[in-house]
Amino acid sequence: MGRLKLVFAFLSLLIVAAAVVFVAYYWEHVVKPDLRIEQQLKEKVEVKLHPPPDLGIREFEQIVDLLEAGETMTARERLYYLMEYYHESSVLPEARRYV
Repeated sequence: MGRLKLVFAFLSLLIVAAAVVFVAYYWEHVVKPDLRIEQQLKEKVEVKLHPPPDLGIREFEQIVDLLEAGETMTARERLYYLMEYYHESSVLPEARRYV
């Protein structure tokens, strides 16, 4: 009985040692290269994003055309539309002034 316990203890120790070796191998050959690649990409790549186009300018130009044509009610409705949906537009202060 004592020898059987010793054999099981030895097998358990071998399983744990194999798991440690596998984790070390996986870390060195899979995880570490990925980390190096990620770090190199972060160093090399600087994303330069262009600001999004200001779609409110085109809408505002159409509203000004409507005002010049004398259609004030339609222009006023479209100004409210512009202020609601294009609230980040650069022409918003001027649109508020027209309302």
